[in-house]
Amino acid sequence: MKFIKGRKISFYLVRNVSWIYPLHICMVKSIKIRVQYIGYLTGGKTRERD
Repeated sequence: MKFIKGRKISFYLVRNVSWIYPLHICMVKSIKIRVQYIGYLTGGKTRERD
């Protein structure tokens, strides 16, 4: 029983990590892209003013 319970917990953790980790990467990437996009927009605006 202990062995099965331990395996179940480890499987649960692995499953959660495999879901959380890619989500975290996607969030970081989207934030980076957003920052670059905002920088591109503001950069384009400042260039037009000059």
